[in-house]
Amino acid sequence: MVLVGSGPLEEELRSKAKAWCIGGLHFVPWKSYEELPHYYALASCFILPSVCEPWGLVVNEAMACGLPVLVSEHCGCAPELCRPGENGFAFDPHCPGRLAQLMREMSSSDGRLSAFGQTSRRIIASFTPQTWAQALGACVLAADEQRR
Repeated sequence: MVLVGSGPLEEELRSKAKAWCIGGLHFVPWKSYEELPHYYALASCFILPSVCEPWGLVVNEAMACGLPVLVSEHCGCAPELCRPGENGFAFDPHCPGRLAQLMREMSSSDGRLSAFGQTSRRIIASFTPQTWAQALGACVLAADEQRR
């Protein structure tokens, strides 16, 4: 498992990983937008376990790279991007047992991962600047109608 990025819990995570003798865990410091595709290309699944995240644009990026996703229910993008059983699963970040279960499930189903990844690409293909602009325009028109 590769943990990309850093934050206030990094040292605690490193200490726990060492104390619990967790092998195969790699900590990678923050990476720029241009560097992230290299990590997506090496991944078989993307996990965003945030306890608070307005959207989580990295989920869009991972899906565009054809990855299945495990996304915290506390991420604003979860209802829009994560289709349970189709391209991944949403989970409560305060229930580590559930995340561990999902990780085991995802790591033991290669064929399913491929199908989930293809679905991720299909879902994210509709999230374009044009569709965003059209949705924003519709919101503005609806607000204007409501105001009248």
